[in-house]
Amino acid sequence: MGQTLGDAKLQTRLLFRWLGYVECQPLGGMVLVKAPGQTKGKVRRPDAAYSSPDLIQQFGEDIATLLQSYPLVEEIFSPTDCGEDIFLKAQEYLSSDVLEVWLIFPKSKFIFIQTQDRHLWLTEQETAKSQVVLPGFEIQVADLLG
Repeated sequence: MGQTLGDAKLQTRLLFRWLGYVECQPLGGMVLVKAPGQTKGKVRRPDAAYSSPDLIQQFGEDIATLLQSYPLVEEIFSPTDCGEDIFLKAQEYLSSDVLEVWLIFPKSKFIFIQTQDRHLWLTEQETAKSQVVLPGFEIQVADLLG
């Protein structure tokens, strides 16, 4: 709810970049859109997520909801989101064994990356890099948000 066409374009851009990276690396796994996963609070459908090969092997692809959280999730701040709510959602993900959360703010052109022990605010002039889950993955913030 509340996603704009611009948000969808941004989501697709990051999805393709993550997917291209995963397919070119020996990591394996899947990059997914709006795939339901269980947090400690409820079932969440992050805008994009990465599922490791271990999770796919453990649970398979034919389940309706992953019975745990994905290791990497991305959420886009949309016009109907409340600022504090998106940060509470990030905390919920991290308390449910998500290793890395990317929050994207299209209008203000910021990316916030949070892990269990660090957080980064990135501007258009900077490069966003996966901190834990996709080692070596990086994207220019301006390219993603452009």
